[in-house]
Amino acid sequence: MHQRRVRMTDQHAPQGLPEACAHPGWEKSLIEALETALDLYGELHRLAAQQARLIEEDNTEAVLDLLARREPLIAQLAEVSGTIEPFDGAWTAVLDRLDQTTRTIVQQRLETLGTISTRVADEDQRLRDRLELQRDTIRDELAELSTARSALGAYAPVAEVNPVFQDREA
Repeated sequence: MHQRRVRMTDQHAPQGLPEACAHPGWEKSLIEALETALDLYGELHRLAAQQARLIEEDNTEAVLDLLARREPLIAQLAEVSGTIEPFDGAWTAVLDRLDQTTRTIVQQRLETLGTISTRVADEDQRLRDRLELQRDTIRDELAELSTARSALGAYAPVAEVNPVFQDREA
């Protein structure tokens, strides 16, 4: 029987750490990714405040423009999340691997990121609910208008009919 030996190189992460930890400078890349995510969530939070104001003003066109401006931010956030994701599930091992100063920075960024991401998600849900309520209100108002027009049509005077052709027996 032939046994296969696996040789650990500098390209492999130590036991219990994500593969991303095997790359030189991973600590700096992680901090940069966390800071970028924080910046993006901060911008989404600012846009949510503008969106709430525009919804309150019934400025539908501006709301749609704002939603279009959010899309690239969300795409960038998804990209940054791809950098952070490999560390999920191994934060204890990752933090243990960092020096005290870097560990403190990463922990602070993670806590802030958790807080702001939850806040943005909650704001998005609240704004989505408001938009759906407005949509439902408009739909109901249009249905009432249609019903009212039908009812008025039932009471409209009947137009006099003047036949153009007549059947006559001679």
